[in-house]
Amino acid sequence: MALPTKNQPIKSKSQTQAPAPKPAAAQQNAAGARIINQTPARMLIKEAPVQFPLARRNFIFMIAAGLLIVIGFILMLGPGSTPEKFNPDIFSTRRIVVGPTLAFLGFVFMGIAIIIKPSKKSDTFGRPDTDTDDTKA
Repeated sequence: MALPTKNQPIKSKSQTQAPAPKPAAAQQNAAGARIINQTPARMLIKEAPVQFPLARRNFIFMIAAGLLIVIGFILMLGPGSTPEKFNPDIFSTRRIVVGPTLAFLGFVFMGIAIIIKPSKKSDTFGRPDTDTDDTKA
Protein backbone atom coordinates (compact mmCIF):
# COMPACT_ATOMS: atom_id res chain seq x y z
CA MET A 1 0.00 0.00 0.00
CA ALA A 2 1.44 3.34 -1.02
CA LEU A 3 1.55 6.32 1.30
CA PRO A 4 -1.04 9.01 0.50
CA THR A 5 0.15 12.33 -0.86
CA LYS A 6 -1.11 15.76 0.25
CA ASN A 7 -4.05 15.69 -2.15
CA GLN A 8 -5.20 12.12 -1.39
CA PRO A 9 -7.41 11.44 1.63
CA ILE A 10 -6.35 8.80 4.15
CA LYS A 11 -8.60 5.75 3.97
CA SER A 12 -9.52 3.96 7.16
CA LYS A 13 -9.29 0.19 7.42
CA SER A 14 -13.08 -0.11 7.27
CA GLN A 15 -13.05 1.60 3.85
CA THR A 16 -10.30 -0.58 2.41
CA GLN A 17 -11.57 -3.98 3.52
CA ALA A 18 -14.71 -5.64 2.23
CA PRO A 19 -17.34 -6.43 4.85
CA ALA A 20 -17.32 -9.98 6.18
CA PRO A 21 -20.11 -12.25 4.93
CA LYS A 22 -22.97 -12.89 7.32
CA PRO A 23 -22.66 -16.13 9.34
CA ALA A 24 -24.81 -19.09 8.47
CA ALA A 25 -27.19 -20.68 10.95
CA ALA A 26 -25.79 -23.10 13.50
CA GLN A 27 -25.27 -26.63 12.16
CA GLN A 28 -23.97 -29.90 13.56
CA ASN A 29 -21.00 -31.83 12.25
CA ALA A 30 -20.53 -35.61 12.30
CA ALA A 31 -19.17 -35.61 15.89
CA GLY A 32 -22.28 -33.85 17.21
CA ALA A 33 -20.55 -30.51 17.80
CA ARG A 34 -22.36 -27.36 16.79
CA ILE A 35 -20.78 -25.21 14.07
CA ILE A 36 -21.35 -21.51 14.74
CA ASN A 37 -20.51 -18.50 12.56
CA GLN A 38 -19.47 -20.41 9.47
CA THR A 39 -17.58 -18.00 7.25
CA PRO A 40 -15.20 -18.74 4.41
CA ALA A 41 -12.23 -17.59 6.49
CA ARG A 42 -12.93 -19.48 9.72
CA MET A 43 -15.32 -21.79 11.50
CA LEU A 44 -16.08 -21.59 15.23
CA ILE A 45 -16.96 -25.02 16.58
CA LYS A 46 -18.70 -25.40 19.94
CA GLU A 47 -17.58 -28.63 21.58
CA ALA A 48 -20.08 -31.20 22.76
CA PRO A 49 -19.90 -31.94 26.52
CA VAL A 50 -18.38 -35.34 25.74
CA GLN A 51 -15.36 -33.63 24.15
CA PHE A 52 -14.48 -31.43 27.17
CA PRO A 53 -11.01 -32.29 28.51
CA LEU A 54 -12.07 -32.00 32.17
CA ALA A 55 -15.32 -33.08 33.81
CA ARG A 56 -17.12 -31.78 36.85
CA ARG A 57 -15.39 -34.24 39.16
CA ASN A 58 -11.98 -32.97 37.99
CA PHE A 59 -12.92 -29.44 39.03
CA ILE A 60 -14.20 -30.65 42.41
CA PHE A 61 -10.90 -32.48 43.04
CA MET A 62 -8.96 -29.38 41.94
CA ILE A 63 -10.89 -27.18 44.39
CA ALA A 64 -10.23 -29.66 47.22
CA ALA A 65 -6.52 -29.75 46.34
CA GLY A 66 -6.39 -25.97 46.27
CA LEU A 67 -7.97 -25.79 49.72
CA LEU A 68 -5.42 -28.31 51.00
CA ILE A 69 -2.60 -26.11 49.66
CA VAL A 70 -4.07 -23.01 51.32
CA ILE A 71 -4.51 -24.84 54.64
CA GLY A 72 -0.88 -26.00 54.48
CA PHE A 73 0.36 -22.45 53.95
CA ILE A 74 -1.86 -21.12 56.74
CA LEU A 75 -0.39 -23.71 59.12
CA MET A 76 3.11 -22.47 58.26
CA LEU A 77 2.25 -18.89 59.25
CA GLY A 78 3.43 -17.37 62.50
CA PRO A 79 5.72 -14.77 63.99
CA GLY A 80 9.42 -15.01 63.24
CA SER A 81 12.52 -14.43 65.33
CA THR A 82 14.27 -11.08 65.59
CA PRO A 83 17.90 -10.37 66.49
CA GLU A 84 16.69 -9.01 69.85
CA LYS A 85 14.43 -11.91 70.79
CA PHE A 86 14.53 -15.58 69.79
CA ASN A 87 11.18 -17.24 69.12
CA PRO A 88 11.36 -21.04 69.56
CA ASP A 89 7.95 -21.40 67.85
CA ILE A 90 9.68 -21.23 64.44
CA PHE A 91 10.78 -24.83 65.00
CA SER A 92 7.33 -26.18 65.98
CA THR A 93 6.11 -29.38 64.36
CA ARG A 94 3.09 -27.57 62.95
CA ARG A 95 5.27 -25.10 61.03
CA ILE A 96 8.04 -27.36 59.76
CA VAL A 97 6.27 -30.72 59.29
CA VAL A 98 2.47 -30.56 59.14
CA GLY A 99 2.08 -27.37 57.06
CA PRO A 100 4.62 -28.24 54.35
CA THR A 101 3.32 -31.83 54.16
CA LEU A 102 -0.25 -30.67 53.60
CA ALA A 103 0.86 -28.14 50.99
CA PHE A 104 2.94 -30.76 49.17
CA LEU A 105 0.07 -33.26 49.21
CA GLY A 106 -2.20 -30.53 47.85
CA PHE A 107 0.14 -30.01 44.89
CA VAL A 108 0.28 -33.78 44.28
CA PHE A 109 -3.52 -34.06 44.42
CA MET A 110 -3.82 -31.09 42.05
CA GLY A 111 -1.71 -32.95 39.49
CA ILE A 112 -3.78 -36.09 39.96
CA ALA A 113 -7.03 -34.10 39.62
CA ILE A 114 -5.84 -32.72 36.29
CA ILE A 115 -4.62 -36.08 34.97
CA ILE A 116 -7.73 -38.15 35.87
CA LYS A 117 -9.69 -38.87 32.70
CA PRO A 118 -13.39 -38.06 32.86
CA SER A 119 -15.67 -41.05 32.56
CA LYS A 120 -17.60 -41.45 29.32
CA LYS A 121 -20.89 -41.40 31.24
CA SER A 122 -20.11 -38.51 33.57
CA ASP A 123 -23.73 -37.32 33.47
CA THR A 124 -25.10 -40.56 34.97
CA PHE A 125 -23.35 -40.00 38.34
CA GLY A 126 -22.51 -43.67 38.83
CA ARG A 127 -25.96 -45.05 38.02
CA PRO A 128 -26.13 -47.99 35.63
CA ASP A 129 -27.10 -47.36 32.03
CA THR A 130 -30.89 -47.62 31.70
CA ASP A 131 -30.97 -47.60 27.88
CA THR A 132 -29.84 -51.20 27.45
CA ASP A 133 -31.61 -54.05 29.14
CA ASP A 134 -29.59 -57.28 29.24
CA THR A 135 -32.43 -59.32 30.82
CA LYS A 136 -34.30 -59.53 27.52
CA ALA A 137 -33.16 -62.35 25.26
